[in-house]
Amino acid sequence: MKFYLLSLSAVFALFLVSCNEQAAEPQEKPNGFVRINATLQGYNVVQPWDRTPPTTRRGLGAVLENGQIITSSEMVANNVYLEIESADGIKKEAAQVVVIDREANLALITPTRDKQEESFIDELNPIALSELLTPGTKVETWQLESNGQPTVTHTTVNMVDILATYGGGKGFFSYLLKGSLQSSSNSYTLPVLANGKLAGILTSYDSDEQLSEVVASSVIESFLADAKDGEYDGFPSLGIGGTSIKDQAFRDWLDLGEEDGGVYVTTVLESSAAKEAGIEVGDVILALDGKTLDRKGYYDDDQYGKLSWTHLVRGQKKVGESVSLTVNREGEKKEISAVLKKAPPKLIPNEYREQGPKFYVKGGVIFQQLTKKYLQAYGKDWASRAPLNLLDLHLQPENYREKMDEAVLLTMVIPSQITVGYEQVVNCFVENVNGVEIRKVADLEQGFAQPKEGIHTIQLSEAPYTIYLDAAACEQVDQALLEQGLPALKRIYE
Repeated sequence: MKFYLLSLSAVFALFLVSCNEQAAEPQEKPNGFVRINATLQGYNVVQPWDRTPPTTRRGLGAVLENGQIITSSEMVANNVYLEIESADGIKKEAAQVVVIDREANLALITPTRDKQEESFIDELNPIALSELLTPGTKVETWQLESNGQPTVTHTTVNMVDILATYGGGKGFFSYLLKGSLQSSSNSYTLPVLANGKLAGILTSYDSDEQLSEVVASSVIESFLADAKDGEYDGFPSLGIGGTSIKDQAFRDWLDLGEEDGGVYVTTVLESSAAKEAGIEVGDVILALDGKTLDRKGYYDDDQYGKLSWTHLVRGQKKVGESVSLTVNREGEKKEISAVLKKAPPKLIPNEYREQGPKFYVKGGVIFQQLTKKYLQAYGKDWASRAPLNLLDLHLQPENYREKMDEAVLLTMVIPSQITVGYEQVVNCFVENVNGVEIRKVADLEQGFAQPKEGIHTIQLSEAPYTIYLDAAACEQVDQALLEQGLPALKRIYE
């Protein structure tokens, strides 16, 4: 089990103490679970063409009515081999990912087989999704020992909240469970049942606080409905950055009434639903679909009480559906309708996609897209140890949106006869190559195709600001790198 520190709102749930009972007696063997065995290989953040050493994970998946298996994205992301295994360990089959959503931390997998082939999962009883649960509901977290013997932890839903998941930093409807989980041989991802139905997928466990986070069945249901037609859109986004309006001086400056709550819009992303609807920086969103927001950006849910406004978008809408907004713009109320879209790509994505990190090599100079993985390579204190220019982009991406669609970084210079003097140039944003503006990694291809008088001119955001490379010599160096074992000079995709 991988451990995470939970949010303050999750820790706050400790005041809701409930009785928890650890089951010691043998349980009836589940007939809708399979073990998932994954061999994973990430990518080297310094040499993005290289894989990291392989690691293995074991978890449990729940078999659904269509013969597919639901698990977490973290369980299967970057897999190089994936298999499913019967509870007793006798039967094993290769498997493949059908759909993966890192934001929601969910994945759908299926046996790798032809339509005519049979699978042992055909003999299992599928598990249906449960209705949404309320605090106080009894649930069971299932595990399997190596011998197939089930271990069940009986706990109670302490509270519900909109919690960020591992991949995307987005908030999704989740349960918080209080209770100690036993150590087991395949507990990386676990199913949680209520009255024999799948209540959610347990994706993290804090052993110190004995708190578990569970992605709720409503999120799984939306994920499955989107994936059903083979064209996965993902969860919708309004496309804004916002802040609460608790500070009285701020409220006075905004000329808000005593009863007014809402979210102050600090950023409107390009090509987002908010941008296309005409929402502006400085607007205060007072209500969504008639649900009035308080000063912290929460609304009163009929069943669950205070929930974040984001649930009215991501938790209750689909891509292509509309949401109505009441906004305060310079003291005047306006009604705006926005057609929701998938969230625009982040300037610094938390993860690279399944294809691997984007990179480009020219003359021994390494360029790649900046990701959070790259920042995290600076260690557990990366938020203070990483280079300041990279951290500034991470903290204030809205200040860079006009300059770039992806953060293209010069990360390393391999010493050669044409890079003498540039060996220490690292962590500079690439602004221009041979007169071509570099907004994304793919632009490097066009830029390096147009040397001027046999020279590549690369303009950077930091000293030395401009470097020059002999174009013909670059080709020779690139060929030598390939002959010495570099597998590829680029990885570019949209």
